[in-house]
Amino acid sequence: MTAITPAQPVLVHLEIARVGSTSPATYLLKTPINSFYVGESVYWTINGLRKNMTYAQIASQLKGFGLNVSEQGVQNLAENTLTRLNEQATGPDRPNAHMGYVFGRTTLLRPQYMARLMRVLGYLFSPALMISLSTLCLLATGFYFFQFSEGFFTEHRSIWQDNQGIWLVVACAIYFIIFIAHELGHASATHRFGLIPGDIGFGFYLIFPVFYADVSVAWALDRTRRIIVNLGGVYFQLILNGLFIVIFYTSSATGLFISPLIVLNSGVMLYSLNPFLRYDGYWIYSDLFNIPNLRKQSKQYRAILLNRLKKSIRGELPRSQWVRTTEWPLCIYAVSSKVVLSVLILMFVKVLIESLVQTGTILSYYGHPYVNQYLPDDLIVIGRTLFLLAMSGIVIHRQVKARRLSTTRIDQTTQPATNLYGNA
Repeated sequence: MTAITPAQPVLVHLEIARVGSTSPATYLLKTPINSFYVGESVYWTINGLRKNMTYAQIASQLKGFGLNVSEQGVQNLAENTLTRLNEQATGPDRPNAHMGYVFGRTTLLRPQYMARLMRVLGYLFSPALMISLSTLCLLATGFYFFQFSEGFFTEHRSIWQDNQGIWLVVACAIYFIIFIAHELGHASATHRFGLIPGDIGFGFYLIFPVFYADVSVAWALDRTRRIIVNLGGVYFQLILNGLFIVIFYTSSATGLFISPLIVLNSGVMLYSLNPFLRYDGYWIYSDLFNIPNLRKQSKQYRAILLNRLKKSIRGELPRSQWVRTTEWPLCIYAVSSKVVLSVLILMFVKVLIESLVQTGTILSYYGHPYVNQYLPDDLIVIGRTLFLLAMSGIVIHRQVKARRLSTTRIDQTTQPATNLYGNA
């Protein structure tokens, strides 16, 4: 009978728990680096290792549960996959390391310092109160924009133009509060459902500055609760919008200043619900249609569609079988995301080219490198160009690096449920 080493070195960084009550059972395997959906064979293998069972005993137990996994298969899982997952966390401390697509991360709030606040805010997620507040704030926002016009906005924008310095500082402070409130919405919803969220911080996603809340533990919840967690940020923004609108209609002194905040807050709420970047809408769509690894699956599905198209052209596949009935949510996302992201890339390239041309014109006009003699507007153009070039280089570098990294797959894997909030 095959002997094994003690289980502790393999399992010290691994946690596993059942997700929901569906059949067949699905489990969440969590490391400090990533989270995975796994099947029963992985669960019972880890359970056996923790009891110091041999590989043969674990394989025999799996067979008794109707799971056909050989002794060699158990050994490969234990010594290769589980060992690699464990070793990911043995290097230098890397908080939020699973969020590889967010770089330049800076922690702003840690969960241990906001537990009491999250406990209080969690009451806002009681079903009756959440439905009531959401409905009232949506109606208030709709009423505000119903009487909205270009002349209305011009009138209320004048206070910003006349006092730009003062109001800009005040506005930045309020925007920061809005962003933190959004992330507290995600964290408080997670805490409401009995889980401890991770850090709230700031970083960059692609070329966009973003605030984020690490709520990867939400994968241990059922689908409905995960959607509530993902909607938590927009829900808190809706509440803020309701407060802004009350202030707008009750205070003539501050109403002029509040109006642009309502417009921006509403716009960012809609932006964060788009499913094409990894903002709230992405995770909501993934959970709503039960499509883990949404971006990865959409890329694979586009290749499948292309292959089916080729077969159809050759007469090997009827058009009626291009898209299966159960594939429509993935098909719609795969096609629309490719179109939207292509348009965004083209727009970015257009802006970058225009900025490079403007910078070249400015440099040729001055004919010398002494920037202290440049006009402020010209310096802004040069700074913007340098920023766009730097962000482009970082994104390209990270994309190339990501393609080179090998990924570990265990049954059906899924990306951490990290929520991002874009400061657009």
